[in-house]
Amino acid sequence: RVTIGGTEAGARNVISGNGIAAGIPDIAVSGSSDTVIRGNYIGTDASGLRALDSPGDGIFVRGFVGTPDERTVIGGPEPGAGNVIAGHGDDGISLLGPNVGNTLIQNNLIGLDATGTGVLGNLDDGIALQAVEGMRNLGNVIAGNDDNGIVADAIVDADGLGNRSGTDAGGTLPLGNTENGILLRGAAERVRIGGTESGDANVIAFNGGLGIDLADDGATPNDVGDADEGPNRLQNTPDLASATGDGTSTLNVRYTVDTAPANAVSPLTVAFYLADAEGE
Repeated sequence: RVTIGGTEAGARNVISGNGIAAGIPDIAVSGSSDTVIRGNYIGTDASGLRALDSPGDGIFVRGFVGTPDERTVIGGPEPGAGNVIAGHGDDGISLLGPNVGNTLIQNNLIGLDATGTGVLGNLDDGIALQAVEGMRNLGNVIAGNDDNGIVADAIVDADGLGNRSGTDAGGTLPLGNTENGILLRGAAERVRIGGTESGDANVIAFNGGLGIDLADDGATPNDVGDADEGPNRLQNTPDLASATGDGTSTLNVRYTVDTAPANAVSPLTVAFYLADAEGE
């Protein structure tokens, strides 16, 4: 196992200002397995409050990175395991290729300083995933970046749970990414954004574009029979007939979805979200 950093402050590395041009990341994992990157300041000074000149990605992962037991872990579930990844000229984290699909990205601050409230945005996406299968993205705070919070291109079997995109960890401060909170494009399939268990919900707010955009074309209109193709098969959204509640804990919703069985992401799961005043 290769471990970079640790959960204690004394184990922290400051990894910043590397590369002479865009395309040179601060950390590159290529063809390796069982790599753990935790508790580091990547792209900032030792205080974690000021960005240094890092023209490439914060962390770039490609090639074979192992089985689920020997995978690349960026952050982790333990207290102090999250990295600060900020101030880069490209993406905060970039994953490329199906062989990196077991990667776990958890509890990092991406685009914010070490306090989690000051913006030190990466100049491209917070997290960029391309042709990745089976990765997990859990409990990250992704805010203040100069493109999308998360962009996922042609990914399969991925989970995005408990993240904050466009706000702080508490979900209250307006720290939006310039474009969408989450962008799915290409042949994205079986991507789970949020869930029903405690802690699964994402908070996606205050971003310059949509909360979740499919196909990078803005709000996708419904079509008769739902025959169009794209991320999530461009599944038609529900047409609401009514929504009534008891003012406390019960909400009754009646809706229809115009789709044919052959065109649907079956079985359909319909999720309802609490929007802010701007509809995000």
